[in-house]
Amino acid sequence: MNFGGWSPRYCRGARLDRKVAGPLRVTSGPCSPQWCTNSGSGARWTGNSISPGYIVTEMFDAANPDPASHDAIRSQVPLGRLGQAQDVAETVAFLLSPRASYITAQDIAVDGGLVTAVPAS
Repeated sequence: MNFGGWSPRYCRGARLDRKVAGPLRVTSGPCSPQWCTNSGSGARWTGNSISPGYIVTEMFDAANPDPASHDAIRSQVPLGRLGQAQDVAETVAFLLSPRASYITAQDIAVDGGLVTAVPAS
């Protein structure tokens, strides 16, 4: 069964990642300045996770080879486009930068607003 390019196995893996990352996001501890996004004495590491939406990758294209399926999926995304790997990479780069030093225990949706467009079950 095709879930917009995601197999049930992939979705289970993504849920597991969030379950594993949850405790890590909430627990923070002292760390070496080279690994922390904030510096100085008492530096602490931060923990966040990223939940990507429809990102055009080889896996996505293999699961959705027909351009019409891309159009159908794109129509579900409020921003009206499919995500690119660069969208996720920029979010990761931001979270690893000192600019994100006060952000922790968050799940960042990089999905073009898709999470707000899908009715809650």
